[in-house]
Amino acid sequence: MAKLNRIIVAVDFSKCSKKAIEEASLLAEKLHSNITLVHAMESFSEYALSPVFLYSDSSYVKESMDRYAQDQGKKLSKIAKSLGEKNHISVDYKIAVGNAHEVILREAKKLKADIIVMGTHGHSGLDHLLMGSTAERVLRKAGCPVLTVKPSK
Repeated sequence: MAKLNRIIVAVDFSKCSKKAIEEASLLAEKLHSNITLVHAMESFSEYALSPVFLYSDSSYVKESMDRYAQDQGKKLSKIAKSLGEKNHISVDYKIAVGNAHEVILREAKKLKADIIVMGTHGHSGLDHLLMGSTAERVLRKAGCPVLTVKPSK
């Protein structure tokens, strides 16, 4: 088996991504790999134009986004630290702005990922049509293997 030096894990704090983190940590522990947790945030401009914030003060929206980013960073930091200590592996994290699939693909390319691990919500039918699938988009365009993980029932 080829050496997996860098494992990218897409994190959206759902049950699916929690399962993906667990699977990635098992891989990393067995193969002595490094993990980078990647979380995507929608851009400020997309929120600023949404009907919820349309009549709000834009500085309030920016402050809210900054607080959100700090909160997500704290969550990722806690997960990374716990994972690293528990499994004796190197874990770091990255928060980037953009659509989830674009962020995952961009970071995987930038970090020269050997594999991307991500959860899949398993939507089908109308839900899949309306919501789309981040995992599907990543699978189609990734320059490395992608391991998709379904949540436990």
